[in-house]
Amino acid sequence: MNSATRSTRKGSPRRWILVSAAAVAVGVAVGATLLVLNWPFTEAAVTKALEDRFARDVRIQKFRSSYFPPGCVAEGIEFLHRKRKDLPPLITVQTLTIRTGYSGLLRIHKLVNDVQVAGLHVLVPPKSPDASRQTFPLTNSTSGKTF
Repeated sequence: MNSATRSTRKGSPRRWILVSAAAVAVGVAVGATLLVLNWPFTEAAVTKALEDRFARDVRIQKFRSSYFPPGCVAEGIEFLHRKRKDLPPLITVQTLTIRTGYSGLLRIHKLVNDVQVAGLHVLVPPKSPDASRQTFPLTNSTSGKTF
């Protein structure tokens, strides 16, 4: 047997390196695609999480997701009154910034590293004529989930 036959039978190291690199590239592409399709920092997901946590309607005026670092920035957030939609928002937030690491996204229970709230304003409505019926809970989670 000559040396050309032996190297073909065993496979050249260059071929194994290319196959391994292609497998890693496919794995990274599949992982990235799954992460983008299940990205937790979408406007709809953040709105739903806030609505579930505070049991009231939430409006976000401006929203952007970021992938490096993973997270999002929401601006002009309004937490509306539960029953009195004609009143100004109960709570407004100028900017909400959420950041995490990729390791926090890979956990079963997602881990957020940093939450920054800027420009928080709470507008307390005037006391109602029927003070025995006035309630003012800020949180009353309907889902039992934490955010």
